[in-house]
Amino acid sequence: MKILGIITEYNPFHNGHLYHLFKAKEITGADYVVAVMSGNFLQRGEPAIINKWARTKMALNAGVDLIIELPFVFSTQDANGFSFGAVKLLDSLQMVDYLCFGYETDNLDTLYSISNFLHIEPQKYKDLIVYNSKKGFEFPKTRSQALCEYHRKFGIDGLEKISPLDLSKLLKYPNNILALEYIKHLLNLKSKIQPVAIKRIGAGYHQKNITSNISSATSIRNEILNNLRSPKTDLCMQGFWDFLKKVKFY
Repeated sequence: MKILGIITEYNPFHNGHLYHLFKAKEITGADYVVAVMSGNFLQRGEPAIINKWARTKMALNAGVDLIIELPFVFSTQDANGFSFGAVKLLDSLQMVDYLCFGYETDNLDTLYSISNFLHIEPQKYKDLIVYNSKKGFEFPKTRSQALCEYHRKFGIDGLEKISPLDLSKLLKYPNNILALEYIKHLLNLKSKIQPVAIKRIGAGYHQKNITSNISSATSIRNEILNNLRSPKTDLCMQGFWDFLKKVKFY
């Protein structure tokens, strides 16, 4: 018996999530799917567009077998805290074989090399983190600058064909950042869970406009808030729109 783990917010559950779920099951041959999902509050403290019970029902109807709520203290954290809580939870079950997530780069090996570097954390890299943090930048920018500077000065194993500029571009994509954190925490925990990555398709993570039937959660939320009378109902499962009608959202 093979069990697949997924870490998600499903805010809301849309066609991209459905593709990810089906593709993950196809690649891993998993018999069951366990999803760790944020509750009513997400990263950055943002409230979910619909409650956790409705999102759970949609995920179960789509083929997820078990939903476990990610505690508030982790669900509202940055990428590092969010991913640590979720990976630790999946690992503690002692039955999950795979963790499947999305990514936005063309070279998966690059992500593994960066994650391994973050797992090791050489002292010179830590010194660069401290130095850059004194400039007043937010941590993601501080870390990105430290990684690129370390790579330029000393080189990172596995990134011989990647320039510091290309590394900087890679670190700007949200799914790449989460993927790095997932792999890093699997390494830190010495977990037996195997990471499996699926290339993101359709709209970009932060894209605000609807461009296809696989659109970003951001664009779908904008569609709901700005076009309530005639939402594009092919973007999400029917259960999502049924819920909005039930609570008289539109």
